[in-house]
Amino acid sequence: MPKDKQSLSRRLKSLISEFGEDVFSIDNVVLFCKHCEVKVDPERQSSITQHIRTEKHRRAIDRQLNQKTQNSQQLLTNLTSKNSTFNMDLCRALISANIPLNKLQNTEFRKFLQLCT
Repeated sequence: MPKDKQSLSRRLKSLISEFGEDVFSIDNVVLFCKHCEVKVDPERQSSITQHIRTEKHRRAIDRQLNQKTQNSQQLLTNLTSKNSTFNMDLCRALISANIPLNKLQNTEFRKFLQLCT
């Protein structure tokens, strides 16, 4: 008894579930690689696995991972530089007002410093 052919949309959905939504997307009859931004032939499983094994696909994944880490590092750098400028400005303000940092006894001010630094 011959197998029933799956509809194309059902086949595409099964491919998405197999390879992951982060790798491929579908648009009615087109299987699209999100990393490489190319169409992939959905008719044969071998063409999909061949595409995943290509150097272009691997480089695209590496490029996206590097870009994510660079963005997060840049964000962290910006945050730490803002904090350090705030800390320096606060120290300058307290020193110019003749308030020694080691003699601060005010609990509210201590909470503020612990919260902001």
